[in-house]
Amino acid sequence: MISQKELKDYYAQLYGIEKEYRLSKVSKVSAFMYGQDEINIIYGDGLVEHSQIAPNSFSVLIANPPYSVKGFLETLPEKDKNKYELTKSVTNFDTNNSIELFFLERAEQLLQSEGVAGIIVPSSILSNGNLYVKARKMILENFDIIAITEFGSKTFGSTGTNTVVLFLQKKKYPPKEFDNYKYAIERWFNNDDVLEEDTNIVKEYCQHIAVAYDKYIELQIGELSELLTVDLFKDYIDEFQKTEVAKRILKKKLTDKYRKEQQAAEFKQEQFQFIKEREQDKVTYFAVATSQRRDVIIVKSPTGNNEAKQFLGYEWSKRKGSEGIKYLGVTISDDEMEVSKNQALNDIQTPLFNPLDLEDTTKINTVVRNNFEGKFQEIPAELEKFVSRLSLVDMLDFTQINFDAQIKTSVEKQQVLHSKYPVEKLGDIVDVKIGGTPSRKNRAFYQGGDNPWVSISEMNGNNIVSTKEMITDEAVEKSNVKLIPKGTTLLSFKLSIGKTAIAGVDLYTNEAIAGLIPVDSRLLDKYIFIYFSSKLFDLENVGNKAFGKSLNSKFLKNNVLIPVPPIKVQEQLIAEVEKLDEQYENSRMKIEDYRRQIEEIFRELEIVGGGGDL
Repeated sequence: MISQKELKDYYAQLYGIEKEYRLSKVSKVSAFMYGQDEINIIYGDGLVEHSQIAPNSFSVLIANPPYSVKGFLETLPEKDKNKYELTKSVTNFDTNNSIELFFLERAEQLLQSEGVAGIIVPSSILSNGNLYVKARKMILENFDIIAITEFGSKTFGSTGTNTVVLFLQKKKYPPKEFDNYKYAIERWFNNDDVLEEDTNIVKEYCQHIAVAYDKYIELQIGELSELLTVDLFKDYIDEFQKTEVAKRILKKKLTDKYRKEQQAAEFKQEQFQFIKEREQDKVTYFAVATSQRRDVIIVKSPTGNNEAKQFLGYEWSKRKGSEGIKYLGVTISDDEMEVSKNQALNDIQTPLFNPLDLEDTTKINTVVRNNFEGKFQEIPAELEKFVSRLSLVDMLDFTQINFDAQIKTSVEKQQVLHSKYPVEKLGDIVDVKIGGTPSRKNRAFYQGGDNPWVSISEMNGNNIVSTKEMITDEAVEKSNVKLIPKGTTLLSFKLSIGKTAIAGVDLYTNEAIAGLIPVDSRLLDKYIFIYFSSKLFDLENVGNKAFGKSLNSKFLKNNVLIPVPPIKVQEQLIAEVEKLDEQYENSRMKIEDYRRQIEEIFRELEIVGGGGDL
């Protein structure tokens, strides 16, 4: 039993700050009415220093800061304004309205090591640009993200703002974990006293973005060659061309002292620095994200009005004389509810929490609390439509040219492909050629031509030598169709995803079909065809979830994986599949049995399943 003195001492350690005088008085009166006189209510600005509020001293912080207050920085004393790192990135104090970001940094200033926070902010904080990028990076550097709860626009009455609650735990310090990772990655990129653990971080990053480490190490060596064949790094080259640095170099006047080769060398060096700086930044935040061992609990409110009310356990009433919040499922009248909100709250029906048992394992609050405590809890079946768990590293996009630390709360689970042999991104080993459609307005394009032009309806795992429609040379010249060489695997990636065929002659295709042409001698055309025909990589399922009923060329290049066994193993696979094809043609074998046996051949040769499962 807690003594009265212990209770008073506990209350004396509670602090609240309220800038509006009336509300600060209401808070003080409320504390007095509940016998909690010792609670400290401070009338003042939560963003400025107060003598009673010591930095790095609080174990719990709860905040519902204001949003979108233009010019708020002008109201802060200069000494307080300059204590925020975010201030350094503000370009205009008069117009900046991102006040909620400063409250996030204030939380970091006040919490002690491993202190916890629950902060309500607009959902735009997860994705907005400019100052929001710096704020998100500040969160990643200083906090573990324990949970993110997304609420709809009706949660706080008629404000109309979609909000999230960030449940955070300040990282243990000293030392500051972020600094350790920053120095580790600097060592690797500068090739200076590199430790084994530094290299392991970079190797893990390479695996995450599906780039071979033996290519990526060129960033450490200082000379890029093979790495520039990877799509992401091709994008870097294109982006660098647009920079003022690149334009300045290319505009330099050539002289006897500054020759063409010197210009090229300067351009190459600046391009290298451009890529290195961005990759170093990404690897650093990748290291920080992977260091968070706990998954992030994601809670999403339903979007329908009735479903959202049931989720919250309340609704907002605008009825005259009965305005305000009304709890659902309570057994007392509206008049009684006005008199005793606490009594009404005890009867509230919501998946969020059980007011009579705060450790109820069927409620969302318990799932979140267990995650704070590092206890793994399976998501109860009744909560699965609201609650999921994601790895923090999967919520961040490390394939961007400029890493903006956007935090995604919906992530398509990437397919993992295990093989005894190297696994490559499709775009690194195959030239993905997307077709096109000559203008239908010009009927002459489709009359009297002798160039085969394939549509999806003609693809049935067959060898295509003729097509329903033939296009003219003029159609080829005046459209974006691309020549697909004989023997190439054709793959549909829109509408009917995953259909295959082989180009039996040189031909052209429409824009829903990709021609997969090996970039070198490491892959055989027939191997590519068998791999995609076998459905071992579930394109159709992934495509429907991620894109509706289509993929795009970027997805094909960056997200589709293919094992690359030695040519002898590919030839063995082809021979065994051809034997199976003969059996299939001359028997009543079911298509399901046929595909199962092809998968068994892949597994027996350890092309898939080597060291794990597909």
